[in-house]
Amino acid sequence: MVSPPHHNRRFFTTAAISLVELLVVIAILASVALIVIPHVGKFSDAAERSVAKRNAQRLASLSASIAAMGAEHVLPESLGGTEATCRQLRKGFTFTEGVSAGQYYGMPSLAEHEIPFAAVYLEIGYENLSFLQLIYLAGKEFEEEEPAVNNGNKKKKK
Repeated sequence: MVSPPHHNRRFFTTAAISLVELLVVIAILASVALIVIPHVGKFSDAAERSVAKRNAQRLASLSASIAAMGAEHVLPESLGGTEATCRQLRKGFTFTEGVSAGQYYGMPSLAEHEIPFAAVYLEIGYENLSFLQLIYLAGKEFEEEEPAVNNGNKKKKK
């Protein structure tokens, strides 16, 4: 009678990790996540500010072009001011007479939710023209304000 082959145990050892090794890996991943997550938020905030500034520059340029053609298009503060003018520029204008007759000037690609962010970087004023227009506030940085619990005062976010 033939006996079954004897298997040597060292050939059949399984590659398993211990509980301690697993806990060490989880602790390292948690540490990395604690370091990385706050920076991801800063990148998205910077990207949102960049988009708002770019939209503000485009709106100011469009406003300057329309003002140069002699069209009054800026709404006063009593009718919504900067944001209302931005909404009007988003819809656009088609001139009916003059050199630009039939030409459309507008920014339909600007999303409604982007207007308040772009308006922060704009002001209504005169810039070498006789008509009011939107002016881009170059280099202006804004800090968001959030309500603080300290005696009802507002605290600036840093």
